[in-house]
Amino acid sequence: MTVRLPLPAAKKLTIIYNVESGCLGPQGPSHIEPFCRFAQEQMVDLHSDFINWQITPRSDNSKPEIQYALMNKLLQEHQAEKFLSYFDKSVDELETFLLGIIVILIEQYHNEQA
Repeated sequence: MTVRLPLPAAKKLTIIYNVESGCLGPQGPSHIEPFCRFAQEQMVDLHSDFINWQITPRSDNSKPEIQYALMNKLLQEHQAEKFLSYFDKSVDELETFLLGIIVILIEQYHNEQA
């Protein structure tokens, strides 16, 4: 199957990362909203041909840390895996990438706040 890139926004996979305030340290609750905005701005262009990133505070611990959606519908991990396979990517690869970027962005955010 040939996939034409970039995909229209409605056909991109949305990867939702629900950030725990605790990862921002003891003052995390007061920094979580600004950090999520900062991270969203930094990530908007990463794999943007086929992914929409959504970085949000994790206010509900029953939600998974990472979720996938397509056309405003949540997907199961195996469905996201199938979508990503069209781009020679995997869920594991993108989750590892995402978590690595988040660590870097937390450091950058704290350095800008200092």
